[in-house]
Amino acid sequence: MGEKHVRLRGIALQSGVLVRRPTSKVPAAHRGVARPLGTTASIGVSVELFGWMTRNPAHPVALVRSPRGFELQKPLSTSEPSQDQVEVADAARDACLALEHERQLS
Repeated sequence: MGEKHVRLRGIALQSGVLVRRPTSKVPAAHRGVARPLGTTASIGVSVELFGWMTRNPAHPVALVRSPRGFELQKPLSTSEPSQDQVEVADAARDACLALEHERQLS
């Protein structure tokens, strides 16, 4: 995954967490509307902040925000597959290719 995707995910995660608190204080009757609106606003802010950071990579704010996004993403990212997982993936791929080959012959 590219560095830009990692930074955008980190920013989105941070802004999403910031939205959850205020929307939890909204009366229960209006929470169903408040949460999607807060999430939409959070996504918009994340994308705009990320765009600004990519246009101004040397700005001190961008330098401070980038590593935090990476550090938030790091524990959530996937690890290398085990040998068993690789074998299962290879077997699944081979089965799909065999089916595709059979369909082409018929």
